[in-house]
Amino acid sequence: QVALSVCLLFGAGLFVRTLQKLQNQDFGFNRQRLLLFELDPRRGGYTQQRVLEVYRQALEKIQALPGVRSASISAFALLSGWVNNGSASTGEAPAQNKEPPSVYWNVVGPDFFETMSIPVVLGHGLGWRDMNGRRVAAINETCARDLFPNGSPLGRTFSFGTTFDPASAYEIVGVVRNAKYDDVRKEPPATAYIPYTAVPDMVGSMSFEIRTAGDPLAIAAALRDTMRRIDPNLPLIGIQTQEQLIDEALAHEHMFARISSFFGLLALLLVAVGVYGTLAYSVTRRTSEIGIRIALGAGRPQVLWMVLRESLLVVACGLAAGIPAALLLSRYVASMLFGVKAYDAVSIAATILILAAAGALAGFIPAHRASRISPIRALRYE
Repeated sequence: QVALSVCLLFGAGLFVRTLQKLQNQDFGFNRQRLLLFELDPRRGGYTQQRVLEVYRQALEKIQALPGVRSASISAFALLSGWVNNGSASTGEAPAQNKEPPSVYWNVVGPDFFETMSIPVVLGHGLGWRDMNGRRVAAINETCARDLFPNGSPLGRTFSFGTTFDPASAYEIVGVVRNAKYDDVRKEPPATAYIPYTAVPDMVGSMSFEIRTAGDPLAIAAALRDTMRRIDPNLPLIGIQTQEQLIDEALAHEHMFARISSFFGLLALLLVAVGVYGTLAYSVTRRTSEIGIRIALGAGRPQVLWMVLRESLLVVACGLAAGIPAALLLSRYVASMLFGVKAYDAVSIAATILILAAAGALAGFIPAHRASRISPIRALRYE
């Protein structure tokens, strides 16, 4: 039982620490006080030009709401799991035999980086001045390194495709810090952010990002009223916070952490019951012996330690058998871990301490009972 508990508790520790690492990692943006929802004007039969106007109106009115610090839009909310990507080329001669790098891209509105709290490293972010149909873009640090390894990327151009096309090229006006795009586990990919007005034919359903001063969900009613005044036939889809979206992205990790913790605690309970039952039976069988020891001068602390030592010995033997097995089995779940090694020292130490504490606690009651035995009563005991 103890050896099995070691495997289950160690596995629970790995999954719980993986979840903590995923939740507490640097996403490259501030996920707090951020409200998300989607809007699709095409459902109301809007023309493409009218779609762009609706988004402009909505952003201006939402920005004016009390409690709203900034607002923007994007084709895909960060960490929603949806992506656009493709090869990207520059007008410069590529290195010999080097394939064009793959670049993820997102269509965004004004003040997207300010709203998401993504720092601008070079140049400037995308504001209303860039929402005039010009083919400009801001790229992240990885994209700048992949496309332009030599020199500053500001003012240089790139286009999507395996060959550079000047007619569809984007001029780089800013470089921003790397931020997670579609996957909480992956490193931020090379990403380009393009104004939604630069690709009007591709603008359809968009995700709104709203940075608030307080609880994001507190402005949900005001948002509905605002959109109803613009057009009552445009419902807000999927209102949630960025933190809720991240929790959804971590649903599998939450499940594994809960299930492994449940079975680990269940095994720990069985160990405690087993140790308690074994020692309680042992103390009952050795009542006469314990009474004689006390009569011959053994102190209560000595008797207490004598019995408690047996419970710790059982746990130690179980740990000696279980730790190698747990380390061996952990290799099979290594691909499911994040920021934690399969032989994680913290999880091993926590497993040892928890089992030692459980064994000591389970053995303390029988040990305490043994230390309170009366020598006279013990000598009469059969």
